[in-house]
Amino acid sequence: MLTLTPKTTKKRRTNVSTRSNIIIKDKSWHCILYRHCDGYPEGAGVELRDLLAKETFYTGEDLATHLIQTRERMEYPPNEYFPYELAQEIQTDIEYLYVIDIQARTVECYSTFGICDEDMKLEIIAQPDNLVEIPT
Repeated sequence: MLTLTPKTTKKRRTNVSTRSNIIIKDKSWHCILYRHCDGYPEGAGVELRDLLAKETFYTGEDLATHLIQTRERMEYPPNEYFPYELAQEIQTDIEYLYVIDIQARTVECYSTFGICDEDMKLEIIAQPDNLVEIPT
């Protein structure tokens, strides 16, 4: 009897295009990052929350630099996207917005579902009704 066995059992990472922006702020500085894939709370939300729980970042710039350089530390094939990149503004096609406060050490996640393109501003999105729980 002939039995075929797979050459490898290593699973390939698959990405879902759930776009998100991440606003990182501290006392006197802020920036906006964009994440093209896995931006849902069970993906980026858990990753960001866990990162803040285990690492100490003294400034928002430290955290932003760490996230932008994640590709070097993660197992992404060389031709895949960069997990985080700088953005000029909140994109109009995102599904989630994360707000990270370095001093408070908090990560908040907001759904942008149903918000018009013209209303993609932090003060409109970051309302209690749009708050989404990040899974534990």
